[in-house]
Parts: sequence; C-alpha cells; structure tokens
Amino acid sequence: MTLLRATTSVRVPFHDIDIMNIVWHGHYLKYFELARTALVQTIGFDWPEVKEWGLAMPVVDVSAQYKRPLQYNQEVTLIAECADPLIPAFDVNYEVRSADLSVLHATGRSRQVYIDTSTQAVAYALPPVVEAKFRAALLQAAKR
Repeated sequence: MTLLRATTSVRVPFHDIDIMNIVWHGHYLKYFELARTALVQTIGFDWPEVKEWGLAMPVVDVSAQYKRPLQYNQEVTLIAECADPLIPAFDVNYEVRSADLSVLHATGRSRQVYIDTSTQAVAYALPPVVEAKFRAALLQAAKR
C-alpha cells in the first residue's frame, strides 16, 4: 500500500530544554503534532476544515520511544506517515531525526478517531469527505 508521508523541520527552542540540558520528554509529543499537521496539510485538509465538516479528531492513544536526546538549537527533521488511511481511525507513525536524517532520536505513534460534533458520536466508518481527501492523496502519492 502507498504510504502518505510528510516531513517538516524545527530548531529546538530554549524553552523545550529541561534541567539536564536536553529536550524534556513531553515536548516530543509537540514535535509529533507538528509532523502530523504537515501530513494533513499535504493530504489536502487541515484542522479548521475538519471543524467546518462537523468533525473532531481527538487523540485517543499516543506512545513515544526515546532513542537519543535532543539538545538546544539542534535542527531536526520530523516525519509523519500514515500507512492505512482508509480505516475509520487516523493512525500516524512518527520519527524525529537529525536534520541530515542520520540519527534517529525518537519514534512514536498516535491514533485519532473521527467524531461527529453534532451528536458527539464516534464514526465507525470513514466520513465520506475524509475518505475522498485520502483517496485523492493516495492517487497523487502513487504517481510519484
């Protein structure tokens, strides 16, 4: 299956550093969020559009594995991949790597579900508007 993938980069800001002079572990979730936002933007929808469609996408599960600490002012590449976007949950895998991609600093995974905001019901089928966006993105990715 074709992967949907996006990358972005960030320079580690001073306020992300803890007393041990490394990035505090909780900030990696923020880096995952930056990568996931880049991913949905490449798919063709962003969070304001999701809201307009009457949907919410809360995170229901997240995990992180720390491999090598990040330090202040280090430039890193954030990678987000979705291997199976046509299921009724948005599962994303993450990597936080050095800018040149040679060092893996962290990996992670998150799952979001689709909720109809008018009823607060969890969607057990992929919402049609989301499915259309994913199918178009998969066709585009297959052409590359």
